[in-house]
Amino acid sequence: MMITMIFTKNSSNSHGERLIALLLSFLLTLSLAFVYSQRLDAQTWWFGKNKVQYRQFKWEVLRTPHFDVNFPEGHESLAAKTAVVLEYGYNKLSRDFLHNISWRIPVIVYGSHADFQQTNVTWSLIPEGVQAFAEPMRRRMVLHFSGSNSDFIHTTVHELVHIFTFDMVYGSLLQSVFSRNFLFQIPLWFAEGTAEYYSIGYDKTAEMFMRDATVHDYLMDLDQTGGYMVYKSGQAAIYYLNETYGNEKVIEIMDHLRHQRSMELALKTAIGISTRELSRDWKRAMRRKYWPLYADKKDLDDIAVQLTDHIKHHHYMNTKPEISPDGEHIVYFSDLKGLDGIYLMNAVTGKVEKKLVSGTISTRFESIKSMKSSLTYSPDGSRVAFVAKSKGFDRLFIVTVRKGRVLKEVRVPLDFFYSPAWSPSGKKIVFVGVEDGQTDLYLYDLDKNSFVNLTNDPEDEQGPAWFPDGERIAYSRHPIEIVQPYFKEDSLGVKRLVGVDYKNKDNVKMHDSDIWLVDIESGVKKMLLATPGNDNDPVVMPDGKEIIFTSDENGISNLYRGTVETGSYYRFTDVLGGIFSPSYSSKADRLVFSAFNSAGFDIYVMYDFSEKSRRSYSTGGPKLAAASSERKRHIGPEVVSEDEIAGTHDDKVFEGGKASEKDKAKILRPWTNQPSEAEGAVVRSDTSRSEGRRTERFGTAGAAGVASDTVRSKENIPKRSRTVGGSKAPRSGSRRKGLLRPDFGLENAPDVVVNEDSEEEINPDTLKAIRDRMRKQVGTIQPYHVKFAPDYVGNGAGLFYSTGFGFGLMNQIAFSDLLGDHHLYIMFNLYRSIEDSDIMVTYYYLKKRIDYAFGVFQYKNYLNSRVSSIGESFFDYRFFTERNYGAYGLISFPFSTFTRMDLEMEGFVSERKFFYYAVEDETGSLNFFPGEKSRRRLIQPTLSFVHDSALFNSLGPVIGSRWMVSISKALSFSGSDVSRSTAFVDYRKYFPLFYRNYLALRAIGAVSTGEDRRYFFLGGPLTMRGYDYLQLSGPRMLLFNAEYRFPLIDAIIFGWPGRWGFRNIGGTFFLDSGSVWGEGYYLDPVPSLVKPRVISGLKFYSDFGVGFYMNFGYLILNFQIGWPTDFSRTGDPVFHFFLGPMF
Repeated sequence: MMITMIFTKNSSNSHGERLIALLLSFLLTLSLAFVYSQRLDAQTWWFGKNKVQYRQFKWEVLRTPHFDVNFPEGHESLAAKTAVVLEYGYNKLSRDFLHNISWRIPVIVYGSHADFQQTNVTWSLIPEGVQAFAEPMRRRMVLHFSGSNSDFIHTTVHELVHIFTFDMVYGSLLQSVFSRNFLFQIPLWFAEGTAEYYSIGYDKTAEMFMRDATVHDYLMDLDQTGGYMVYKSGQAAIYYLNETYGNEKVIEIMDHLRHQRSMELALKTAIGISTRELSRDWKRAMRRKYWPLYADKKDLDDIAVQLTDHIKHHHYMNTKPEISPDGEHIVYFSDLKGLDGIYLMNAVTGKVEKKLVSGTISTRFESIKSMKSSLTYSPDGSRVAFVAKSKGFDRLFIVTVRKGRVLKEVRVPLDFFYSPAWSPSGKKIVFVGVEDGQTDLYLYDLDKNSFVNLTNDPEDEQGPAWFPDGERIAYSRHPIEIVQPYFKEDSLGVKRLVGVDYKNKDNVKMHDSDIWLVDIESGVKKMLLATPGNDNDPVVMPDGKEIIFTSDENGISNLYRGTVETGSYYRFTDVLGGIFSPSYSSKADRLVFSAFNSAGFDIYVMYDFSEKSRRSYSTGGPKLAAASSERKRHIGPEVVSEDEIAGTHDDKVFEGGKASEKDKAKILRPWTNQPSEAEGAVVRSDTSRSEGRRTERFGTAGAAGVASDTVRSKENIPKRSRTVGGSKAPRSGSRRKGLLRPDFGLENAPDVVVNEDSEEEINPDTLKAIRDRMRKQVGTIQPYHVKFAPDYVGNGAGLFYSTGFGFGLMNQIAFSDLLGDHHLYIMFNLYRSIEDSDIMVTYYYLKKRIDYAFGVFQYKNYLNSRVSSIGESFFDYRFFTERNYGAYGLISFPFSTFTRMDLEMEGFVSERKFFYYAVEDETGSLNFFPGEKSRRRLIQPTLSFVHDSALFNSLGPVIGSRWMVSISKALSFSGSDVSRSTAFVDYRKYFPLFYRNYLALRAIGAVSTGEDRRYFFLGGPLTMRGYDYLQLSGPRMLLFNAEYRFPLIDAIIFGWPGRWGFRNIGGTFFLDSGSVWGEGYYLDPVPSLVKPRVISGLKFYSDFGVGFYMNFGYLILNFQIGWPTDFSRTGDPVFHFFLGPMF
C-alpha cells in the first residue's frame, strides 16, 4: 500500500494546520493499510479466490425456546437434531456459568462441510479444518453436520460457549451497533480453552496433545501458543484452573474481565497471579501428570520401522496409510511441501515414488478430505479409490497407481460421503454416507452404477472393512443417545416438532464406539468387539476370524487384536502418543499405521506382524450376556426383519452418479421411530445399564486422566465412567461474595426467550404478549425472511475540524441480512458541502452462483500527480482537483474456487480544475493560482478472466499461481467522452524450493490504443525497484520480475525498554526488467552509464537488488534497495519503502 499525500484542501492552512493534515493523512494511510493487510490474497484488487454457491437453498427457521435455527429446506431432521443439542447445551451452560441469555440466539446449520463453505456470513474462505464459528457482532452461530453425532454435539456446544462468553464478558456492549466498536480482545487461549473444556471436558484428544507436548518439551506459555495447540493448551489450562482453584473461578475471571477489560488484571484479582505465572504453574502440573508415564511406555521405534519423518521434512501430517495387497507399496495422505496430496511410497525403503494426486490448489481436487476420509486399493493393487471435493460436491475417484490417471469419477447424490473400502471381488465399494444429518453405510456397485443404504439407523457408522468372503462388513458403530423428535401436524394443521422435552437433562448422552458387522444379504447387524473405550479402524484378518482395531480404553489409542467368535481381545502395543488407521497385507505379513509423536503424524510399518502382535499388554472380553441383551433390547435387534431388510436395499441405477429427487427419496429414506401418543413422547435408546459400557452424560462433572495399564479378566469388563463437559460443583469456602447466586436456576428464567436486552423499557403486558406469541411458535417451522441489520458502524468514525472547511465527519456503515446473502455498505467523508465530500454506496447480492454488485459514488480529490483518475498521463507533476461522480456494476461468475469471469461496468464524470503554480506568502501558506478547467466522462465495460490458486505465509504468496486477462473498451458518445481500448495480462507463479525458501516469477503486459489511450508506468517498489516512481511511462508495456525469498532473521529481541522485538524477518534477491513504448512514451532521465538492452526492437531497462520485509502488528513493512543495470554497468542505488505484501 503506497499513499503519497501532496497537499491539503485548504490552500490557506497555517503550518500547524498542515502538520495536523499530514498527521491525519498518515493515520488514514495506516488505517487503509490495516484493512489492506487483512486479506493478503488481495494484493491487487483483481485477485482473490471465489466463494462458489454450487447449491441453491431455500431457507426455513425452526423456533425453539432460546434459538432460531435456520436450515436449508429438506433438512428438517437435521434441524430437529440441532434444536435438541442446542437446548441441551443451553440448559447445561446456564448451570455451568450461572447465567441466562436474554436474547434469542440465531443459528445457521448446513448439511455438509461443502455447503458450510458456501456461507456468506463471512467473506473469508473456510478451509477443511474449520467446523463452525460464532461471531459477536451479530451474536450468531454457524454450524454444519460432519457425519459424527459426537463431533456435532462437541462443536455445537463449543460455539454456544462462545455465545455465553460474549454475553458474560461483553455484556451491554453487544446491545448497540455503536458500542460494539469498543469490544476488546479476549485472549485466545482463554476463549477457546473455555469453549473446549465446557463442551467436552478434558478429553482424550486433549490429553494426547498435552502428553506429547509435555514429554517432547514444546509446551509454550499460554499467551504465546498458536494454531491448534491454543485450543488444547487452553482446554488443559481451564481444566487446571478448575482443579486447582474451583470451577467458580472461571466465572469470576469472566466477571473481572468484563469490568477491567484486561486478562492480566482479571487473573490478578481472581487468583492473584499473572498469565506468565499461571503458565508456569500449569506447565509444572502437566509435567507432574505426564512425565511419570513416559518410563512405562514403548517408543514407536521399538515396535515398528518409521517410514516418514515430519520433523526432517518440516511438515505435520502423514496419515491414513493403505498398504497394497502384495505389501510392497503404501498410499497415504501427506502435507509434504505445504500442500495436501496422495503419495505412493515403497513399503520397504520408505522412498516416495510419486505424488498421485495434488489437492488444495487443484481445480479438479479442491479438497482430498485428508482429515476425514481414507484410501483403498483395488484387490489387484492396480488402482486406488478415494473421495475428493470437486466442483463443489464430493465425488468418488478411481485412479491408476502407475500414472495417477483418473479412470472413473462418480458423483453420489448424498449430502456428502467418505471412507471408501473396496470389496474382495473388486466389483463393489462400501463408504460412509450422510443425508439430512444421518450417517449410514452405503454400498456402491461399480458395474451397475447403483448404490444402496446398508444400515439406515440413527447411529454413527465409521471405518468400514470387508470380511474376506465379501458378504459381511465390519465397522465402528458409535451409539449416541439424542432424543429423536419428529414433526406432526397439530389441531390447526400446523407442523410442529414433538417428542422432546427441552428441559430434560437426559436429552443427550454419549457412549463409546464398538466394532460391529452387517451382513450384506440379510441386513443383520451384530456387535463383535467392545472394550471400555472407543473402538475404531477395524481390519479383518485373512481367515475372517480375527480383527485388528484401535482402542483408547486405557486413555491412549493403541492396537488391539480381537476374536470374532468370542469377542475376546488383547492389546499388543503400548505407546505414549497414539496409533491410528492400521492396514494389513497378508502376503507380506506387514502392518502399516499412522502414529502421533513429536507434534506430528508419521507412517510406520511393522514387519513380521504375526510374530510381533503376540505380545499382550492387557486383555478383555468376551461380552457379558447382560451387556449383550441390553444392547439387543435398546440399540436394535441383531436379526432384522424381512420388511426392514427390504426397506434398506432398494437398488436404484443412476446415470452419471445422479438420481432424481423422487428416486433419491426411495433410496434414502430417513430413519424414523415415531411412537404413538400412548407410547410417550421421548424416543431414545438407553444403554446406560449395559454392563461393561461407559456412559457419558454430556455435561456433568470432572475429567478423565490416562488410566494405568491393567489386565482385564475375560469374564468381566469393569465399568469405567467419566463425566464430561467440565461442569463441577463449586468448592465450599472459595466463592467470591456476590458472584454465585444461591437462588440461581433455570426455574427462575422464562421458558421462552424473546429479545429483551435492549436498553429501552418494555411494558410488562407487551412483553407477556410477545412471549405468548413466541411460545406458540416454538417447534414450528417459519419461512426465512430477508431483514437487514447493521453489522458495524466503523470504529474509524471521526469528527474533525479545519479552519478552511469547518467540521467534517467520516465513517463507514455496513448492513446485511442474517445469512449474509445481501450486503449494503455506506462510506462517507463529509465536508462543508456535498460537492466537497466523498460518498460511496454499494450493494452486493451473493445468494446465487452469479454474484452481483452495483453502487454510486462521489469523490473529491486534491492531487499533485502525473496521472489522473481516468488514466491520462502528464509529462510532469501537476496540481489539480478532481470531482468524480458516477455509478458502477459488477457481474461475477465463478467457474471454481480458483477461476472466475468478471464483467464490470463503470461510468463517471470527472470535473477537473488545474493550478498553474503555488506561491508561499509571509505566513508560510501556499496560494494556488487556478488554470484551465475540463470535464471528461468515462463509460467503460471490462471483461476479465481471473485465476488465483496461491497459498500464503504471513508475508505473501509462496505456492501456486495467479493470472488475469482483462479487456476493456471506453465508449465514446460525445466529444468529452474518453475513447480508448485497453488489454492487460498479469501472470504470477510461486515455487517452493526447499523449507521456507521460495521463487516468485511475474510477467505483465499491457497495451492501450485510441485518442485517450491509457499510459502505464514502471518504476517504484511494486514494478522496477532500481528506478524512481513512475520513471518510465507509455501506452504499451512489458514487465518481468524474478524474486528469491528466504528467511533472513527468525527473531530480534531487545532488552530495553522492556522485552520486545521482531520475528520472522524475510529477505529477497530480485531482478526486474521492463520496457515501455508507443506513441507519447516518456522516460525520466536514467543513469547515463546504464544503457537499455534492445530485444526485438524494444528497449528493456533492468535492475537488481536486495530487500527485507517483516510483520509489524497488522502491517507488512517492505524495505528495498535496487541498482539499475545493463549487466555490464551499474547505476546509483535507489531505496524504496512501502506497506503491503509482495507480489
